[in-house]
Amino acid sequence: MSNKGLTLIELLVVIIIVGILATVGFTYYQGIAERSRTSEAKNALWEIRIAWGQSVMNSRRAPVTLSDIGLDLSVNGTGFPSNCRRERWFKYDIETSGSSPLAIATRCTAGGKAPNGPSYRVTIDLNNGTWGGTPGRY
Repeated sequence: MSNKGLTLIELLVVIIIVGILATVGFTYYQGIAERSRTSEAKNALWEIRIAWGQSVMNSRRAPVTLSDIGLDLSVNGTGFPSNCRRERWFKYDIETSGSSPLAIATRCTAGGKAPNGPSYRVTIDLNNGTWGGTPGRY
């Protein structure tokens, strides 16, 4: 008599292997997705830096908020959000209290958008374009 089916042990081994591969793949995917979101934030910060520079050249004074350069989403419907919104992964701000002004992107964590780990920031120096923020995230 020949058995043409799988034994219960063989089936369990296959299920365990598939589960391990799925877990590894999902973890890898989460890392790639988070890096792409960070790239999106860096592109937005670069746009803010360009608009900030144009505003400085036009008005001869440094803008202090996103509204000053016309990029506050909550004010005119275009630009970048200054608070966490359901459809965005980051909130953006300009910080002028230090020695050099910074554009800041802070990762939103509300509404099920928690990153793999704690919230983090990506910054760009508006004068010289130097990137900064949470180590390992920029």
